[in-house]
Amino acid sequence: MRVASVHLRNYKRFADLSIEGIPETARLVVLIGPNGTGKSSVFDAFLLKGRAPAGNYRVSSDQVEYYEREQDRRNRESSTAEIADKVQIQFYGDEPTAEQWQRTFYIRTAYRHQTEFNAQQIRRTGIETSFRRFTRIIDRDEAVEENYSKMSLQLLSKVRQEKNHDRKVRALIDESEGEFQKALRRLFSEPPLELQDLDEIGEGTFRFTKGETKDFQYLNLSGGEKAAFDLLLDVFVKRSDFGDAIYCIDEPELHLATSLHGALLDEIRNMVPIAGQLWLATHSVGFVRRAYEIQRKYPDEVTFLDFSAHDFDKPVTLKPATPTPAFWKMTYQVALDNLSDLIAPEQVVLCEGGNENDVHGYDAQIYERVFAGSHPQTLFLTIGGGTSVHRGTRFVAMLQAVASGIDVRRIRDGDDMTDQKRKEMKANGTNVLGRREIENYLYDIAVLETFLRTYIDDESKIAATKSAILQIIGTTNSYTGEFKNKNKREDLAGKILNIIKTTTDIPKIGDEPRDFEVHHLAQALAETQNIFNELQTDVFG
Repeated sequence: MRVASVHLRNYKRFADLSIEGIPETARLVVLIGPNGTGKSSVFDAFLLKGRAPAGNYRVSSDQVEYYEREQDRRNRESSTAEIADKVQIQFYGDEPTAEQWQRTFYIRTAYRHQTEFNAQQIRRTGIETSFRRFTRIIDRDEAVEENYSKMSLQLLSKVRQEKNHDRKVRALIDESEGEFQKALRRLFSEPPLELQDLDEIGEGTFRFTKGETKDFQYLNLSGGEKAAFDLLLDVFVKRSDFGDAIYCIDEPELHLATSLHGALLDEIRNMVPIAGQLWLATHSVGFVRRAYEIQRKYPDEVTFLDFSAHDFDKPVTLKPATPTPAFWKMTYQVALDNLSDLIAPEQVVLCEGGNENDVHGYDAQIYERVFAGSHPQTLFLTIGGGTSVHRGTRFVAMLQAVASGIDVRRIRDGDDMTDQKRKEMKANGTNVLGRREIENYLYDIAVLETFLRTYIDDESKIAATKSAILQIIGTTNSYTGEFKNKNKREDLAGKILNIIKTTTDIPKIGDEPRDFEVHHLAQALAETQNIFNELQTDVFG
C-alpha cells in the first residue's frame, strides 16, 4: 500500500492542506519542520481514518475539540465518521475496504518508552488490539510487552508445527529470530548486544547478552537501547499482520544517541515489507541525512515533505521537497540552532542586489527558485551592485576559508555592456547576463505564456491576455524593458500584473509584482525550456 495524496480540511492545525506528488515508488516519506507545524497531525489523520470504518461511534465535545479547527464547532458532539470526513487519502491501487482499513496504517506515537514489564501470561493479540493501543497521536504507546507475547507465540507456533517436530529448538529459534538478531548486532556492536532468550518460565521478560554479561534483563538496558529495541522489534513482529501497510513513526530519534539514527533507519527500512511504506516525522539531522543518502542512491524511493515556513491558516499544497541548501539550512537550524551556519553548500553564486544586512535579496531568491531542481546544491547570495559582484575578492576568500572545497562563481546583469566588455568580465571570472536584468527573462512572453497555461485551459483567454501584455512589451522577442529605474520598473511590472488579474480569474497571484515574480514567474521560467537554457548558460557558463 502506498499513499498518493492527502487532503485535510478544517482539521486540527490545517485550514486546507493538500499533500500531492508522492510517487508510487516512494518507500520512505520523511516529514520535516519545526515543532508545531503539524507533522504529527498528519499521523493523527491517518490514525483517525484507519479507525473510523470499524464503527461509527459518538465523539464527545471534549474529544471533538482535539480534532476540530473551527472554534464555533468545537463545543458539540459528533461521530467518528463525521470527523473522518475531514480527511481524504488517495492510494495507489484500490481504496481499502472497511475491514482492510485496520491493516492500512500501523502507527507509533512519540510516547512509547516502556521502562520495564513482567508478563505474567502470554496473550494472543489480534490486529485490532495492536491498532487500538491508543486513539490519538499524543497518547501513550507501550508495545514492548505486547510484542513479547507475540514473539513468544510466533516461536511456539513454529515449534508445534508437525514438520518441525524433529528439529532442534535452537535451530527453530535462529530461524524465527535470526533476522532480528542480526539487525540488533549491527546496531549495537560496542559492546555487542544480543537477545539471549524470552525467559518465559522466569520473570516473563526479555533477557540479553551484553558483552560478556549474560542474563541482562530488559529493565537494565539504557534508554537508548530500549528505544531502538522497541522500534526494531515492533516492525519485526508486526509485519506479518501489516504486510503492505503504511508504517508511521513519530519522532523516532527520541532517547537515541545521534550515532544510531542513520543505522536504525536502515534497519527499520529493511524490515518494512517491500509492498509497504515508511513515514517518519523527525527533527533529527541523522535520520534526514541518512534518508538523503538513500535518495541519492535510489532517487525514486525517498520523498521529503517540508512543513516549515507555511501559513496553515490558509490553503497550502505540499509537494516533495528537493534537498537544496535552503532545505538543509532549515533542517540544521531546527536541529542545531545556530550551528546550522556551519553547513556549507557545494557551490555559491554571487549576484547583484541585497546589502550588508541582506545577502538573500531579490535576485538570489529568483535564481534559487529557478535552479532549485537543476542545481540543488548551489546557494545564491546578493552582495550589492555589479561592481561589488565583480570585485568581491574578499567575500570569496571568506567563503572559501569556511569551506575549502566550495566553488564560488559570480554573475552580473547585462545592462548596456558591450560584447567586448562582457568577454573581459568573463575572462576575469565574472559571467554576464545576455539580457539587461533578471526581469528581462521573467517577463519574456514565453515565460508569461507558461504561467498562463499552468492555470488556464481557455485558449481565447490566453490569447487575449498575451495580446494585452504585448502591447506593453511592444515586441514578441526577448523583453528589453528598463528595470533599473525603480519608477519604470514598478510601472511596467505593475501594468503586466494588473492585466493578468483583470483578464483572468487566477487566484492569489500577489498584490505586488515582486511577490508575483518570486512565487510564480520564477517557477514558470524554470518550466520554459528555451528561456531556462539561455539563463542557465549565462549564469553557469
